[in-house]
Amino acid sequence: MKSIIEHVSILLLRWRHVFVLLMLFVDWNNNYFLMVIDFSNVSNEKMRVKDGYICISNGEECLNYIYLKSFLIYVLTICKIYITLLNVIDNHFQLGGHMTRTKNMLILCIMLLMVIIAGCGKEEKKENDTSVKAKDSYSIKHAMGETTVNGTPKKVVVLTNEGAEALLAVGVTPVGTTKPRAGDEWYPHLAKELKDTKVVGTERDINLEAVMKLKPDLIIGNKMRHEKIYEQLNEIAPTVYAETLRGDWKENFTLYTKAVNKEKEGQKALDDYKKRIEGIQEKLGDKLNSKVSIIRFVPGDVRIYQKNSFSGAVLNDIGFKRPPLQDKDEFAIKGITKEQIPNMDGDYIFYFTSDKDADKNNEGTTLAKEWTEDPLFKQLQASKDNKVFQVDEVIWNTAGGIKAANLMLDDIEKYFLK
Repeated sequence: MKSIIEHVSILLLRWRHVFVLLMLFVDWNNNYFLMVIDFSNVSNEKMRVKDGYICISNGEECLNYIYLKSFLIYVLTICKIYITLLNVIDNHFQLGGHMTRTKNMLILCIMLLMVIIAGCGKEEKKENDTSVKAKDSYSIKHAMGETTVNGTPKKVVVLTNEGAEALLAVGVTPVGTTKPRAGDEWYPHLAKELKDTKVVGTERDINLEAVMKLKPDLIIGNKMRHEKIYEQLNEIAPTVYAETLRGDWKENFTLYTKAVNKEKEGQKALDDYKKRIEGIQEKLGDKLNSKVSIIRFVPGDVRIYQKNSFSGAVLNDIGFKRPPLQDKDEFAIKGITKEQIPNMDGDYIFYFTSDKDADKNNEGTTLAKEWTEDPLFKQLQASKDNKVFQVDEVIWNTAGGIKAANLMLDDIEKYFLK
């Protein structure tokens, strides 16, 4: 059987323009059998024999197998039937010219019958393939409209860190993603998982050529960052956009996991996060009534973060209260002056600094030190109670994904429960 398949493979390599191959074989017992094989999709692809089948591949993996075993068994069964009939004729009649012609006609008829059967099988296969393809495809509604994805994507490029975290959380390693800023390394909590992932620019400056070289099945981006290049990306591969990077990160997470056909895994990750929240709430007890303030020191700017920020969303999930100016469904108040320091107060104050926008002069850290040592800041209740804590800006602000959210929960347990 294997030698026959190899023979077919060799012929196909030589005659790729032949779409339907009709072959009549004679086995070692001089029995006739027939094969009709459709190779209409073989063009420009490589073929090899693998495990008794003809494998059509792209040079790296088998894309399709032409399954011959059951077909050959069926053909041989038919052949046995007609050979048996011929043997009966041979045993009862002497084969003259007329009988020889009859036998040849019978063989020819069976050959034609097999062609018809194979043709029917071909049409049925096409219908089945179309049905399977339709079943495997799915549509995603997103910020830029609706996108159809054919089959579970294997090569995904994601253009935000929160998107990369979402994919990693459901077992999908992107082939390409962005770094926070030019020259930066991967965020420490993702470096190991992204070690083989290619860089396609920064979140604010996408390298379209780098994206194209990766030949992705799917691109995931964000309207807030990448609206202007949506059409260009969509020409490279089906592209799905979240609306914004602010607010409840779980909405984007759900969209991303749906886009890569991992809804079930995504829901489990969210359920696990929810269970962590419930466990922390139970341990916190009366501390849930604490007012938590979040401050960011950026070179040249001081900001108070509100509920529609990443850290604000996590605090809201836990159920903490916020100081009056922060208890709003907005992102942040920028341009805070020292006269407004009293508005920073809370039972707990968490602050983070941003230094990398300041040519490595650590201006954010210097600014934070200046403000937290100001006499007016020292009068805040949180400062008097020694409940002012510096935390990692990456985890509490810029990373923005499910992994960062869980690491932020680690910090909450650290500062509230230990």
